Amino acid sequence: TVWLDNIYFYKEPAVSLTAKVYLEHVSISSGLMSESLPDLLSFPASDPYSATPLSTKFTHVMNGATQTTTSTVLTTNDNTPDDIVDWVFVELRSGTSGSSTVAYTQAALLQRDGDIVNAANGSTAVEFPNAPVADYFVTIRHRNHLGFRTSNKIAMTSSTPALNFTNGSIILYGTAPTKTVGSVEAMNAGDADSDGSLDSIDSGIWETENGSFNEYSDNSDYNLDASVDALDSALWELNNGKYQEID
Repeated sequence: TVWLDNIYFYKEPAVSLTAKVYLEHVSISSGLMSESLPDLLSFPASDPYSATPLSTKFTHVMNGATQTTTSTVLTTNDNTPDDIVDWVFVELRSGTSGSSTVAYTQAALLQRDGDIVNAANGSTAVEFPNAPVADYFVTIRHRNHLGFRTSNKIAMTSSTPALNFTNGSIILYGTAPTKTVGSVEAMNAGDADSDGSLDSIDSGIWETENGSFNEYSDNSDYNLDASVDALDSALWELNNGKYQEID
């Protein structure tokens, strides 16, 4: 709210998202994911989905300024559940189920315990500065995991209740949008080319990158341990043939 020469202006609060999601390599015993990537010199301080090659598969819509983070965010909570794992891509979709369209997007950071947080500070909710309060389908995507979206629209406001995508409490679109790992739900790993389909092309990329380490750009590092090896290939083999069910 702003007053200017006795003229009243009202600025509607930005729509925000608080959510929890796991990637497939999450530990069954601890409920935590690998924190290896943010220690790499090549870990991007700016939204990687806005830059090539990922920008060819992830299209931002009405997202505002490009999201950036800092070394402080990446190191403050080192070796704790709040340590950063990687960047994720969030979409708010309008339209109808089976024929939805992306209305707003935002890049955010994923913590070891599954919390999706604001890149600028690594702790607060993710904001969509241009999105009006409304009902949206919520989609979560990642550069080498299959994305998913909610089956029903979510009432999005500046204080949207937390969405927990790890326990099956939220109905998702499609027949098998996530994978059961132990007692939790996680995103399917193995999409090296970020095209939403797990197939021989992804395996071919793994073969090319096999043996590489300490490079963020290695998209076939499916367990995000900063090394491309047989463990990553095994994840792809388990999921080969699956595809992204968004629309």
